[in-house]
Amino acid sequence: MQPADNKSYVIKEVAGSFKGYGKKIAWRIAVLAYLVFMIVSLLIFGFDLIEEKIDHFSKTDDLRQCEYSYYQGDYTKLLDRLHLYKGYDERFDKYWEIAKAYEDLRLYRVWSQAAAELDQENKAYSIKAAIYKEKVIKAYEQCVNEENKRILKGFRDQLEERGY
Repeated sequence: MQPADNKSYVIKEVAGSFKGYGKKIAWRIAVLAYLVFMIVSLLIFGFDLIEEKIDHFSKTDDLRQCEYSYYQGDYTKLLDRLHLYKGYDERFDKYWEIAKAYEDLRLYRVWSQAAAELDQENKAYSIKAAIYKEKVIKAYEQCVNEENKRILKGFRDQLEERGY
């Protein structure tokens, strides 16, 4: 019996030595869990803030790039940028109006040139050219923005001057 008592005495002694540490370990685990939660929360908040800032700068940069092409008169690049940046909200309406009208003017020139060079019998190219000419004129007539009206007037004048 001596060995059995000796084992139980050792177990009681070991268990007794941890008796005061239960609350300390619980507090440490609680503090550690709180710190991990705070670190994860801060990381999530930080990433959301960074993403929001990048998105904000991206949108303002998109608008600036479109504005740059608009004032440089590079309407083909403007149309490309509008498609690239997916500028479909109202901030980009001014740029879409010009880009679409310029695209119609460009297509009018292509079809007119094709009509002059190739279409002698059935006038199909001339009909296409007339459709795009009407689109440019209609864009000018329906324009509400004064800056765009001035630019579209230039497009319309090009049609009249060159005899397109």
